[in-house]
Amino acid sequence: MIQLENRHTAANLCKEIEGVLSDFTITKKQIYCVTSDNGRNMVKAVDALNKEDVASEDPDDSNTEKVMSEVNIFDIKSIRCAAHTLQLAVKDFITDTQLSEVLGKARALSKILRCPTNRFLLSSQSLLNAEVDTPTRWSSTFRMLEKLCKLQSFCDIHIPKQNMSQEEWEEVHLLVSVLQPVHVATKKLQAEQLYFSDFYKLWLEMKLEIQAMSSSASKTLVACLENREKGLLQNEVMVSALYLDPRLRRILLPNPIQLMMARNHLKRLMRQIFDVSKKKSNAPAPTQVVTQSSDCSIFSQEEGTCTLLSNYLNTFEVGSCDEEEDDEELNSALNQIVDYNPKPVNISVNLMDYWEDKKYVYPHMYKLATLCQSVPATQVSVERAFSALKLVLTDLRTNLSAENLQKILFVKLNQ
Repeated sequence: MIQLENRHTAANLCKEIEGVLSDFTITKKQIYCVTSDNGRNMVKAVDALNKEDVASEDPDDSNTEKVMSEVNIFDIKSIRCAAHTLQLAVKDFITDTQLSEVLGKARALSKILRCPTNRFLLSSQSLLNAEVDTPTRWSSTFRMLEKLCKLQSFCDIHIPKQNMSQEEWEEVHLLVSVLQPVHVATKKLQAEQLYFSDFYKLWLEMKLEIQAMSSSASKTLVACLENREKGLLQNEVMVSALYLDPRLRRILLPNPIQLMMARNHLKRLMRQIFDVSKKKSNAPAPTQVVTQSSDCSIFSQEEGTCTLLSNYLNTFEVGSCDEEEDDEELNSALNQIVDYNPKPVNISVNLMDYWEDKKYVYPHMYKLATLCQSVPATQVSVERAFSALKLVLTDLRTNLSAENLQKILFVKLNQ
């Protein structure tokens, strides 16, 4: 965690990320995926990480043609936080015009219940105080409605004039029952760092439970969930994680496009793994500096130019198929991806236990599974980092420098 003193633009975020990577000697080719929220600046920052300046336009030369200033030479993927995607689906649901009217009345009633007189009456009867929601957090809306349902009899007796009608109370109770599975799923997402396929399993269980209610509100919520689910299943990281999960892989079988997307993505990823491992094993020898005589100046200049050209061309290495066709191990890995067709296993099986058992049966698929399934499905760890920051940077430690604060948090978050 670092302190950002500039605006949170995509360019500034990209620069800070590159600085952190440099501190830990991590190259961009070693990065597989970045989990972020749906903020446009974060999405553009990940896109910027895939680019590298290769030429620039001279602002003083208006007659020259424009040249390309950047090209994609890396393959860093971006995936949206699952918890945030779920929240957006529920937000789509509660902003429905018919529901928003009922929510407005429930919110107004909760505010009345929070006045001093009613709060005193509630405490005298050992009842919980009402809660007013925060519009940006749907979970607070759920808690508001849930508490309000428990106070219906109190409202009927003490505030009959400001009370809601019986039909409106029924709608509120229905909303609570429909949102209950989503609330439980959100709690699970916050409590655990799930594998991607485990998140999708949780998503499906939640959707099917809501679908079984067969009410108009449940149908609307399911439609909102499916609309967001389409975006999830268009992401090749997500589809590849499902492809490597024998419990859920059958979901992709009716859709050949998604199967092809997963296989192509895993092939590129396998080439990237081989490329990184080769570069580590074939580390260049230290450059030897030799003083050239004047007779060899032309040769030296040509050699230096070739070195610069070679370094420039190396930036375009993206795993050429032609050069790697002779690599038997890579060909074996690519064939294993295409031929992978496991027998479906029980939904309750632990995914990583399954892959530990198949480690020597599918050695290359095991590597891909441990990588793809290790992508964080949510930003839970980031939110916990903010909580840790609040505990470290207290009112009594406001003079901590940014560097010392960063070191303390690094130790605390990696204990």
